Parts: sequence; structure tokens; C-alpha cells
Amino acid sequence: NPDDNKDAYDAEGYFRMGDIVRIVDDAYILVTGRKKDLIIRGGENISAREIEDVLMADPAISDVAVVSMPDLRVGEAICAFIVAEPGHDPDFAYVTRIVAAAGLARQKTPEHVERVTEFPRTASGKIRKDLLRIEAARIAEAL
Repeated sequence: NPDDNKDAYDAEGYFRMGDIVRIVDDAYILVTGRKKDLIIRGGENISAREIEDVLMADPAISDVAVVSMPDLRVGEAICAFIVAEPGHDPDFAYVTRIVAAAGLARQKTPEHVERVTEFPRTASGKIRKDLLRIEAARIAEAL
């Protein structure tokens, strides 16, 4: 269906992949994230990847995925889904301390932490953040 392609290309004919990149040394393209992984909190773009990298460095956390969560006040809040290492219980207060100790700005602290035992994944093993965003929206409705 040609209509499906309508928004896939920009005015110059470039395909919109959804990657966020920057040019390094006028010669290389460095992929730094995905547009869908940006959380727009109160008008500020926040990288989910930056928060995930900080949380993954902690020995109590086995795996993490950070997604946006609807919020009436700031538009999108930050929700961290966490798989804990056995014998650990990284709760909201723990995650807040990790983010602060890493020196991230206060607005990059997740407003909600959800413990899970595993993530929904694609056949190739990537975390299905689309499903986590749906779950985060359900959580936000219940709050």
C-alpha cells in the first residue's frame, strides 16, 4: 500500500529510520539511540539509554528497560522495569540512590520502578519496549 510509505520518507527522499545519530570527525555516523527511546518530560528530551546504562552498572540489577509513562503534569514520566539479581530487591528508593550517585540530573530519576522476572522479547532477543510502554500506561492509569 503506497500510503504506508507516505510518512516514511522526508521531503528530501531520506528514509526515516527512527535512529538518533551524530556525525563524528566529519566522517562517521554514531548511532546514540532511538527516537522512540526518548522520553519527553516537561519539554526536555531524556535518553532512556543513559538511565539504563547507569542502572545496568549496579550489581543488584540483572536487566533493565526504561520507557515513557503517561503523566498529566509533565507529559511523560520515566518508568524503569527491572529484573533483579537473585537475592536483591532494588526498589524505588534504591534506584533513586543509584541515579543520584551516578550524577545524573534529578529529572532523569524514574518516577516509577516496576520489578519483573523477565521481559517480553522479539524472536531475535530484543526487549519489546512497545509492550512495556503499554504496561506503563496501564500502571499510570491505576496510580
